[in-house]
Amino acid sequence: MAEAKSILSAEDYTNYRNIRAVAVLFVLFGLILALAGTLIAINGEPKAQYSEAEPPPTLRLRSDAPSPPLPAAFYVGMAVVGICGTIGGICTLTGVRKLAPLIYVMAVPYLLGFPIGTILSVVVLKGLRGYIKSVDQIRAVRHPSHPPLAAHIPDPNSEI
Repeated sequence: MAEAKSILSAEDYTNYRNIRAVAVLFVLFGLILALAGTLIAINGEPKAQYSEAEPPPTLRLRSDAPSPPLPAAFYVGMAVVGICGTIGGICTLTGVRKLAPLIYVMAVPYLLGFPIGTILSVVVLKGLRGYIKSVDQIRAVRHPSHPPLAAHIPDPNSEI
């Protein structure tokens, strides 16, 4: 069986390898987001617990008033983003063309997570389309009797 490195060009293989690595991280981070979002949406935000021996900190950066809790919808949204990232990451790794773009749902908010989230998101946003094409090339070489998935999609400009 031919390896991806021998099938793809150097640039395509680098993109292929990078997207696979980022997809694994998106699966992991997505599971964490989904779990945390679900638990906090169900149970509410945890309250800080202080003992009498350890008083609460007195230093406040913005004001002395505690911040109000975020609505449960925020945490539900966080869970949905995590689930989409996990499903998109798994589908990216397995080459499921229809569901792999779900990884974009997690990549866009992660752009704000400087520096790691930004780097991972830029890699996904720039390289996922090329990765899917690379997966099709690899499948065409490994399984010549099965045409790539794109071959089954009819051309909308052709006349029937």
